[in-house]
Amino acid sequence: MLPSEEFITLCQVQVSVLIEQLQVDWSTVYLTEGLDGKTDPQLLRVFDYPGSHSHGGGLKTLPQLGQGQDWDLQEWDGDKQVILPLIYQEEMMGLLVAGRENLTWQQTELLEMEKVAQTLAIARLMDKKQEYERLKNLLLHDRVDNLLHQLRNPLTALRTFGKLLLKRLGGGETPTQMVVDGILRESDRLKELLEVFEEEQTAEVPSLDGAKTPLALPSAAIELEALELREIIEPLILSAQAIAQERQLELTADLPPTAPLVLANGKALREVISNLIDNALKYTPEGGRIKIYLQGNVLKLRQGIVIEDTGYGIPPEDQEHLFERHYRGIQAVGKIPGTGLGLAIAKALVGQMQGTIELISPNPHCSDSHLRGTIFIIWLSAVV
Repeated sequence: MLPSEEFITLCQVQVSVLIEQLQVDWSTVYLTEGLDGKTDPQLLRVFDYPGSHSHGGGLKTLPQLGQGQDWDLQEWDGDKQVILPLIYQEEMMGLLVAGRENLTWQQTELLEMEKVAQTLAIARLMDKKQEYERLKNLLLHDRVDNLLHQLRNPLTALRTFGKLLLKRLGGGETPTQMVVDGILRESDRLKELLEVFEEEQTAEVPSLDGAKTPLALPSAAIELEALELREIIEPLILSAQAIAQERQLELTADLPPTAPLVLANGKALREVISNLIDNALKYTPEGGRIKIYLQGNVLKLRQGIVIEDTGYGIPPEDQEHLFERHYRGIQAVGKIPGTGLGLAIAKALVGQMQGTIELISPNPHCSDSHLRGTIFIIWLSAVV
């Protein structure tokens, strides 16, 4: 875990104290990494005075710890150079090295050095706790983002089915129609609450670059099994066709009577396909076509699930960043709502299923010169 800028500044201040009060000629602060046994122990140099100092005696090679060994620094000390461990609450967090060219160390001076070392140790512990809390909050924020996004598809399907049911009931104030009206009203209310909450999430929590966190739904440790694709895809098509009908889109599916088996996770695969179908419905204008079918790759023992549309397409400059969280590219300035999470979630889940997502845009089967169209193919391992 890298130190914060505030910790580096504190190192500079504390070393300045050593320079002014103890006439230190050189000093270095190291942080320890890998003492948990998961990786090889290392020392990370985080501050040097003067920069890249080259004292004749220099800092001797520091010890590498073996299993069950403790730090023993006495043989690295000397008349000119002192090495003190940064320890707090029995946790080794680094080393403070200081040296003087022409003066020997007095006991009172070593006590002052120990105070500086303890200050740095406490600061490093607080630094690590703060970073841990930051990453934990980021993880929680991402989980909430994922949950909100994944609630959108079933909520949209629920509202669409309610509208279709209302049309079939016709006019009149029948008890059944009043129930359907209530379902639609509460669905609209839920949609408004989700939109407000998403806006507050974006406004209140800043983006933290460089932090990677696992996805919340489903669990990062998903189990894979042999699945029959038709059983996964058909229920999703049923919901999608209802939405397509309302938006005056043509949605067709071409699935063989006996679909091949793939190695996947049912919940994860449903989420991925649902996200890609939702994108096709969202970014295909009225009168457009969406097609879902299977495509095999016998040589590589892969099975593809293809979602093809005749929509707006994806510009080349957006394709490189398309699977990044919250990235919407040119669509961010359009009127179509979205969070930029669907494709990021889909890619992460497919990766956990040892598969890949292929993007083709423009769609070569799209005949409209004004609409580029898009093809997404989910490639998974075929079970033979």
